[in-house]
Amino acid sequence: MCSVSDFLLASLEDLRATNHLLDSKASFLLVAIFLPFTQLSRIYSVIHRGISAEANWHSITTCIFAVIFALSWLLAFFSALRGLLASGNPRQNIRDDSKPEQSYYFPSHLFRFSWIDLWINRQITPQSQFKEHDNALALDDFTIKKQLAWEQMKLMYIVGLKLRRSKATYWFTMIWIASGGVIWLMDLVLG
Repeated sequence: MCSVSDFLLASLEDLRATNHLLDSKASFLLVAIFLPFTQLSRIYSVIHRGISAEANWHSITTCIFAVIFALSWLLAFFSALRGLLASGNPRQNIRDDSKPEQSYYFPSHLFRFSWIDLWINRQITPQSQFKEHDNALALDDFTIKKQLAWEQMKLMYIVGLKLRRSKATYWFTMIWIASGGVIWLMDLVLG
């Protein structure tokens, strides 16, 4: 039988793997969403022909589907992008008075980065010295279990948020493909 700590560690690994999988799917969808840019002039000409059609209903229908096409593309793009971007420090986003005072997996208290650190690797002085950090790691089994459970909650928050954004991306992408398909079919049949 495994211990609670082993169970929590296995759960953390599963959540990390799910997180990486969701990142891969969002990256793939982001690439797929940009593929039509290679055919932008053809897309524009098909929509323009539909809007300029002599039949009033054809023009209005094309216009409606063109708006749905553009909006769903934008929403799919932004939801995929939000799925890839960091959700910030989950410690600050989860309201829970019983959470541990210190986090060992996301030590935001240890380093303070500035904008220049985005572009240049430079030496940074930690907020606390190594000896203090090492002493803080002298934990008993109960505290380790508590920290692992807290890390599990934070990862569940991140994965849940990414999963929700991923589902939104799928739906918007399907709407985008369907509306583009309707416009294309109308152009083939009536154009």
